Parts: sequence; C-alpha cells; structure tokens
Amino acid sequence: MMNIMGPPFNFASIPHIIFGSGALTQLFDIMPRYGRNILFVIGEKSLKRYGKWDEIIKILES
Repeated sequence: MMNIMGPPFNFASIPHIIFGSGALTQLFDIMPRYGRNILFVIGEKSLKRYGKWDEIIKILES
C-alpha cells in the first residue's frame, strides 16, 4: 500500500496574529517574548506606503 501522508513533519501554531488599526502598538509589546528572530507577513506595500516600515525597522535595530 502506498503512503499518501508523505514524510513526518512538525507543526506549531502561531502565537499571535494582530490585525487592524493600532495593531502596530501591540506588536512592540508582544515581540520581546519571542526573541530576536521574527517573521512579518504584510501586504505588498501597505506598511511602506504609510511610513510604518521605517518605524518598525528603527525600533528593531535599537
């Protein structure tokens, strides 16, 4: 019989997903709990268009 499941893998759910107005202020309170490596998933240009991307980078580099 053929194994249709594929190789074993691990899955961990994402601890926080933040949406909406004011979400950026919550982000900076939550980030320190998870260490130095983070993954941002953003729209194609949304944070850059509204000038928030530079603000995020500045805070992360400090």
